[in-house]
Amino acid sequence: GNNPDGTPNPELLNYLDVDNLIDYMIQHLYAGPEDWPHHNWYAGRHRSDDSEGYQFYTWDQEIVLDGRFRDRVTARSKGPALLFYRLRANDEFRVRFGDLVQRHLFNDGALTVEKAQQSWMRRANQIEKAIIAESARWGDAREGERQRIDTRGPLVTIPVMTIDLWRAERDNVHHNYLPEAHRLAIERFQRRDLYPEVATPRFSQRGGAVPDAFQLQLEAAAGTVYFTTDGSDPRLMGGVVSPTASAYGEPVILTEDAVVRVRTKVGDQWSAIDEATFEVGVAAANQSNLKITE
Repeated sequence: GNNPDGTPNPELLNYLDVDNLIDYMIQHLYAGPEDWPHHNWYAGRHRSDDSEGYQFYTWDQEIVLDGRFRDRVTARSKGPALLFYRLRANDEFRVRFGDLVQRHLFNDGALTVEKAQQSWMRRANQIEKAIIAESARWGDAREGERQRIDTRGPLVTIPVMTIDLWRAERDNVHHNYLPEAHRLAIERFQRRDLYPEVATPRFSQRGGAVPDAFQLQLEAAAGTVYFTTDGSDPRLMGGVVSPTASAYGEPVILTEDAVVRVRTKVGDQWSAIDEATFEVGVAAANQSNLKITE
């Protein structure tokens, strides 16, 4: 649906929801699936003029988070992985990929270690009673079989599958896999130029209710911090500084609600984007005007 320069063209159909593909790939590359991408994927789109394009859906990915830490970043067998492989040649796609890595793997994103651990335990607690029933029915179905858990490892004897065995594996993923998967994902993305080495600026406060004339401070380890307060990107396509962006020097005085977006620029290299939404004046509001009634 876009012209070669990235501007929307209403005469062209949207064939791909790019952000959806990026989210889908981040999720899979983080989790390290065993039988993907050569199969176990689906995609669909609305057949209409206003379609957002093909979107990809996670399906049949039970062989993940198993301690193998498979690196699938360069896989390109078919489907979403092949699209991803080809799109990686595009500078703007890599910038967008890095921006969504920043959203999901940092601050309070869904794939930060703490958030991933919370999601993991929420699901584990939800299904634990079903696991007890499953182990009662099938727990001894393969007891005593000899099998290589790893193709290069020794033969092991399959035990009776009990709830205690499941809990031990649950805790192993929580304590060991998720922190390491987070570290490896960032390392792999940086190595393939999918997440920048330049650090994203830090907010003195990550949004929320603030008093009028709140002084927001921004900090970066090196380079120049560029920011906007209207929700626009400080970086334009091609790496140019946006005319709506300002270089940070003194604290930013907020006198009205604002979506502050920030990037660091070191030479011609940009950081990933970050943003925070501020509600100005809420903290100083006269709360005696609030009445709680039926």
